[in-house]
Amino acid sequence: MKKILVTGGNGFIGSNIIIAINKNKYKIDVLDLVKQNPKLEQYVNKYYRGDLKNKKFVNKILKKNYDIVIHCAAFIEVRESVKEPIKYYENNFLGTFNLLNSMIENKCNKIIFSSTAAVYGNPSKCPIKENQKLLPINPYGFSKMMVEKLLMDLQKNNKMKYISLRYFNACGSVKNFGERHDPETHLIPLIMQAASGRKKEIYLYGNNFKTKDGTCIRDYIHVRDIANAHVKSLDYLIKDGNSHVFNIGSGKGFSVNQVIKFSRKITRKKINVKVTNARKGDPKILTASSVRIKKILNWKPKYSDIKTIIKSAWQWEKQLLKSHKYNKFKK
Repeated sequence: MKKILVTGGNGFIGSNIIIAINKNKYKIDVLDLVKQNPKLEQYVNKYYRGDLKNKKFVNKILKKNYDIVIHCAAFIEVRESVKEPIKYYENNFLGTFNLLNSMIENKCNKIIFSSTAAVYGNPSKCPIKENQKLLPINPYGFSKMMVEKLLMDLQKNNKMKYISLRYFNACGSVKNFGERHDPETHLIPLIMQAASGRKKEIYLYGNNFKTKDGTCIRDYIHVRDIANAHVKSLDYLIKDGNSHVFNIGSGKGFSVNQVIKFSRKITRKKINVKVTNARKGDPKILTASSVRIKKILNWKPKYSDIKTIIKSAWQWEKQLLKSHKYNKFKK
């Protein structure tokens, strides 16, 4: 049985990757900053709580003889990265540097890296292909690009084989594992909170973009499809496949207004919207070309139609409302 270390396995995407992996085929250990989610215990062999910036701690974990690492641990909020760039470069790049260094020292030379569409910045054309120029416009995107550049250099020196997965807009939920950020900044969970009454309204950042309805268009990809892309990547690298960079997107774009419209229809709730100024640097359209991963790994999105995404997000929101932790939510 092959042995995997998943960093950030307690998070939204990491937890869904863990439940998608065949636990009869792979033994899964997790490294994360926070206390383990008890709902993950049945899937995880060992759980290590600690910080990737701690070199000694990371090296101690990597001595456990892993076959491959799935690296999801990162800070992900774009606006926060602009306000606190050192925090993002230190955690996302330096933490990954320590991880890769320890992997090489302990002869673990395969990694699946959670990257982001933010490495493209404002793309010159859409759908975006993996060979388009990387021009990130915020510290979050830069921190991810720097890791990708390091992985490329390590691969050239035969020190690492990797698959870098550039997520577009991750969303949706699977059973007990949905989006819950503090503070929440992602569009669909914010809309769900407005539908449930946890928020009075959602903010629409700009309605005069050069699109059909004046609002930004984004590529929404269900977390279940993201998890399946990791499983495909895992099996491929374990069989000694080559290094690759892949976009993970549905290939379809939906505007903010369209997402709100579908959400009203599915939830049957009133969703108040307040239009405010567009955010600096927001591209009008971001959609992915996923031709490469479809061809090489035979992956294709199965759950990323917008209605399925919103239905699953609404089920997760209702589940949160019923939980005993409801009184901790901020209204």
